Amino acid sequence: WFKMAATTKSTGLSSYEQKRLDNIKQNQEKLKSLGFATAPVDEGPPDIDALLRAEATPSRKRAKKVAKPTLQPTRRSSRRRTEPSRFEASPDNDAPSPPKHSRDGSDDQVSSTTVIRQLKVDQANDEAIERCRQAISQLKKQLSLETTQHVAETAVNDHQQLRAEAVRRWGSHVPSADKVADWALYLGSRTSCLPPLPSPYALLQERFAADPWYLLCACILMSRVSSLNVKERCLAGFFAKCPTPSAMLTTDPAELKPLLHSLGLFPSRLDALMDLTYKFLTLPVFKVGLDKAVKIRGVGAFGVESYQLFCRDERITPTDKNLRAFAAWRASVSGIKDEPVVKDEPVVKDEPVVKDEPVF
Repeated sequence: WFKMAATTKSTGLSSYEQKRLDNIKQNQEKLKSLGFATAPVDEGPPDIDALLRAEATPSRKRAKKVAKPTLQPTRRSSRRRTEPSRFEASPDNDAPSPPKHSRDGSDDQVSSTTVIRQLKVDQANDEAIERCRQAISQLKKQLSLETTQHVAETAVNDHQQLRAEAVRRWGSHVPSADKVADWALYLGSRTSCLPPLPSPYALLQERFAADPWYLLCACILMSRVSSLNVKERCLAGFFAKCPTPSAMLTTDPAELKPLLHSLGLFPSRLDALMDLTYKFLTLPVFKVGLDKAVKIRGVGAFGVESYQLFCRDERITPTDKNLRAFAAWRASVSGIKDEPVVKDEPVVKDEPVVKDEPVF
């Protein structure tokens, strides 16, 4: 015991650890005598002070990366590798990045085609704006304008009172009193029936069912547009600028371009809106249909069926699936069991682009 205690005191190991090391050393000597290689003997626990000194030694700092020099653009094509580059880097790095060009050298042709196409679009827009301006000027001369105040002062009979109501609804650009023979028919043909009950489909036509001009304008602007956000923004901007047909005659058509640009097909839509406004204000009896006598530019089957359903409360079988669903829902709510009546009118595709010339 005294011998083990002395050993423990000199080496700093317990008796068990010292005995373990002795056994390992004895076994290694036996393996070495038999010709087997042996691993070094574990002399004891690691030196804690040495480890702490190693951790305290600061590590070497990494060398900073040297920025590689900017290389000039090279040709990837072996056929053009020897040719000089068309776009050189400017010393001040202020020049815009060159456009991407194809390997077959067709970049000049593509660029010129894009410019020509844009010029044609701008020219078509300018021509539509100029046509609309001329039509507004002719319509103002034809209507012999009277102000709302003057009509209110001279409203002494039913005939003039009906015209005063038309001025209140659609502005002062309605025809003069002597231009319309039957003002009751003029008002009645432009007045909607009772607006339908709100449907679970929440169609945009339901908002404008109280006024045929609003509803048909919305149909012209909604045609061939899928984004609901674009429809909402453009409709709100247009009706804020032109709350009545008369207001559209006092608005410069160029001011409508930024409001309706997102919809596309601006010249066709502007022609359609002008044709609708012209007929809405001037015709003794306002009618909407697909026949040539009552056809409105840019208003096809979708617009006609919307007008019949929401403004005239007619029972039809629409060709559009959303209108057909609304008609079925309205029939179920009203309790009508018989089948809707199908109008004997040809079905044409609703397109804002119409090849026939405007009537104005």
